[in-house]
Amino acid sequence: MHRWGHALDRLLGKSKSEVAAKKPSQVKDDEVWVTLVVVALLEATVREKKELWELVAEKAMKFVEKNTGKEFAEELRERAKEFVEEVLNEKKLLI
Repeated sequence: MHRWGHALDRLLGKSKSEVAAKKPSQVKDDEVWVTLVVVALLEATVREKKELWELVAEKAMKFVEKNTGKEFAEELRERAKEFVEEVLNEKKLLI
């Protein structure tokens, strides 16, 4: 089980249970969902600094693909993106 940092909790303004509730039922590993949420959060909030986190995001997506398959990884990435956009819109932080 992934150990969440307080920073992620504070950035999203959501509890672990709220984030986990949005995890698609087909995803068995919380670490996969958290990884996707973090990638989506980076994409949504620090686009202008992409050169700093792009390689980390690529490595993260390889981890997701290894655990879910490439096609499903892309579907999950979109779902995580939608979740993060929803959260950021609630917080009025979407750029």
